[in-house]
Amino acid sequence: MSSTGSTLTALDNKTFWASPSGDFAFGFQEIGKQGFLLAIWFNKIPARTPKGSPVELNADVRFMLNDIPTGKQISVADFVGTGVAQGF
Repeated sequence: MSSTGSTLTALDNKTFWASPSGDFAFGFQEIGKQGFLLAIWFNKIPARTPKGSPVELNADVRFMLNDIPTGKQISVADFVGTGVAQGF
């Protein structure tokens, strides 16, 4: 969790702000040798999401990440009505 006046610097992928629940993170992700992307990501997934793993909004109105190597489905967000029930 961050406080007013705190800063993030685009130096590596190790510094980020976590949401109060720890489910999400906000920070810089390195893309290439000299570039960074400012991003929000799911912070409680134990390993990086493998390339080619799709995310799906299913019939139960839940975002499910399909982990290609393991075949597991991971719930990453639930929606209620038109708003987000879980989020940053």
